[in-house]
Amino acid sequence: MTGFPIDTYGDGINQWDWISTGIPKSQQRTKFVYSLDPPIFAIRHNNYKFIFESTSEYFLGNGKVRLYQISTDPYESKNLARKHPKLVKELLNKIFEYQRLARKPVRTVIDEAGNPKRFKGVYASGWCQ
Repeated sequence: MTGFPIDTYGDGINQWDWISTGIPKSQQRTKFVYSLDPPIFAIRHNNYKFIFESTSEYFLGNGKVRLYQISTDPYESKNLARKHPKLVKELLNKIFEYQRLARKPVRTVIDEAGNPKRFKGVYASGWCQ
């Protein structure tokens, strides 16, 4: 449709087999970026979810670090950060790398008609006044 090879285009998971045959292909993400915006940075790498909450918007040296093995702790109740300092450092470096490679978001607010500033702090469609 766009002229790009299906297997190499985009940043998601190829769903073409499921669409064309109706049979989903078993795929599981091993990497995922939840947030790269200060003050909270979070990524998934293999079975780990890493969260870094910065104490400063400008300096990433200090902050709260959390590491969860989501395959065995889906409720994220046991912080493994102190147990795996090497992995914490590796994942923090991944966040720095992702930030370096990241682009500004393309999406912008299209229509300000529903802006709460226009309706005493409430989101509204603006069609009925």
